Amino acid sequence: MTVRKLLPRAPANYDSRVDGCDCPGDLSLSDLPVDMLRKRLSAIPGCALINVGAGVNARGDACHNYKARCPHHADSTPSLSIQEITSPGPRYRRVFVYCHAGCDGEDVLASLGLSFRHLYATDYALKMEAKRAGIKTSGSLLPAAPYVPAAATVPEIDYDRLKSLFSAHRRRANRNAVLREFAASFGVGLHALQLLGAGADEDGNLALAERDDRGRVVGIVYRPREGERWCEKGSKRGLTIPQLQPDRGKRLYIPEGASDVAALLHVGANALGRPMAKSSALAQQWLIAYLEKRYLPKHPDAEIIVLGDRDKSGTGQIAAKELAGMLTASLGREVKWALPKTGHKDIREQIVAGAWPGLRWPFPRPEK
Repeated sequence: MTVRKLLPRAPANYDSRVDGCDCPGDLSLSDLPVDMLRKRLSAIPGCALINVGAGVNARGDACHNYKARCPHHADSTPSLSIQEITSPGPRYRRVFVYCHAGCDGEDVLASLGLSFRHLYATDYALKMEAKRAGIKTSGSLLPAAPYVPAAATVPEIDYDRLKSLFSAHRRRANRNAVLREFAASFGVGLHALQLLGAGADEDGNLALAERDDRGRVVGIVYRPREGERWCEKGSKRGLTIPQLQPDRGKRLYIPEGASDVAALLHVGANALGRPMAKSSALAQQWLIAYLEKRYLPKHPDAEIIVLGDRDKSGTGQIAAKELAGMLTASLGREVKWALPKTGHKDIREQIVAGAWPGLRWPFPRPEK
């Protein structure tokens, strides 16, 4: 029987004797993403995939963790982490790769003759897996709609305390001096942080409010001049909502983090921030409700674009694609996703470099 190849070629250092393949690194259509990685890594001396355990993440997804020596650099100890995630319900499989030595995820995959698209299981591979397990299937095993989290329970939040504390941060005498300093470090104008309603604490740290779908303060994030940021006690991660959107145009960008929102506001673009690449179910719930009940009724023709970071693991791209799909399913309208231009980690870096406007469009490109 002829085995169909998914890829046109394999790296030159593959051992043709492994996996019973006629050709080095040959793959079949029935391979799951982790199977592809296992075959390609096993064909490189010393790079075999090592199982390091399984568990469940905060979203209830089953996680299987692996490690291996990275094929993209001279790796003496396993520095490549691989995580296979299976969502509950439909067998929605995807894989994350991350090199702790700093190799870009795209480069790691390219060293194996793979790309980011191979990190998602195909319907055929899922059906073949079910067949091998003796499970009868009918129809597609992929989810009919993108993953949408179940309604999250809103925890107890002391709205009054957080509102009062953040109001005090905005009234501090040193506020404008702190905002100017951080605006300069971000590479944006003072007006951008003013549009965010940012404040300052008594130690001169930048204070940023995160809100729920009703605009209530649910968390305060502090950014020092150096070191890691932290949250006020009792905070929940929420949305970064500007006090005013500068553009009456048709596009709303949803980037990661407040500094990216500030950069977009700086160039006159509408923006709404999410707390991180893969936000909690509660933050996603607030995002959907805010768009559905607050933003879209005022801007019914708005084009929504989720922006991902161009990080080394590929998490930013995968998370942006998943969020765009979830919003498309939840809002009943197409939501697009995009990445910064090649060479820029995030949209703020691209804007500061003077490369705005312009994005890389892996998903349907918006009309001009």
